[in-house]
Amino acid sequence: MLDKIKTILEADATINDEVNFIGIETIPQKIKTPYIVLGIIDGEPSDTKNTASKMDIDIISINTYSETLYNSSGELGAYVLQQRIEAALDTYSGTVGGTELYVRKMGSISTFDLNIPNSLMKNAECEYQVYVTKI
Repeated sequence: MLDKIKTILEADATINDEVNFIGIETIPQKIKTPYIVLGIIDGEPSDTKNTASKMDIDIISINTYSETLYNSSGELGAYVLQQRIEAALDTYSGTVGGTELYVRKMGSISTFDLNIPNSLMKNAECEYQVYVTKI
């Protein structure tokens, strides 16, 4: 399902044209900021003993990383990138790769300073609930 969310983000020029990478669960070393990491926090499959799952509900985390929270020196800030993701995903309803999705934002954007050796990076995080119906 995260690959479907990645596809939506990659199709949005206000996001994809500004980031260096969109990763699922991990990110390769030495990727230059800004970038996005998608992860699953929790899921509720609707499987039963007799039938295949018709609709699953997943809670995902979207983390953005940049050298700044807000746009600075030509680099997209982590918080601003989250706002663009929200515009693309919140209340998204559509079919991606044979899967129907409905996405809604949960809560507000959280921000963090990450002290990484030789770097001070900014992280912004937000959670989304994704309703997944397999066609």
